[in-house]
Amino acid sequence: HSMEECEVLCGRIGVMVHGTLRCLGPIQRLKSTYSQGYKLSLRFDVALADPDAILTKLQGCVAGVELVELEPPLMVLVAPHGSAKLSALFSLLSELKETHHVLESSVTQSTLEQVFIAMASGKVALKEQEVQKL
Repeated sequence: HSMEECEVLCGRIGVMVHGTLRCLGPIQRLKSTYSQGYKLSLRFDVALADPDAILTKLQGCVAGVELVELEPPLMVLVAPHGSAKLSALFSLLSELKETHHVLESSVTQSTLEQVFIAMASGKVALKEQEVQKL
């Protein structure tokens, strides 16, 4: 099934990797527990904005933020959970619109598909206790 279908139709999801059940639970819990963080998408004015300055500002205010993609006029970053309060993150993005020529910005949670890919690729390590609970 497609992951989007699962998000809409299912209350609980189980993820199997190499024939082993890796996690089981409500979708929101899986996203909160196993996602890599929040996705920040920014669209900036190519003629006026300095992508390096935008990145420097974000890295100075949000611990662990990483650049995932830079294809002007778009910039995509990932901010780890707990690196900043959401209210502070939205304030920072609003400030970037005023000071760094960012035209649009959004903050989204990882999708179920991104969580699955991270688990399947081994980027997410489960604690032995969590596996035993399954």
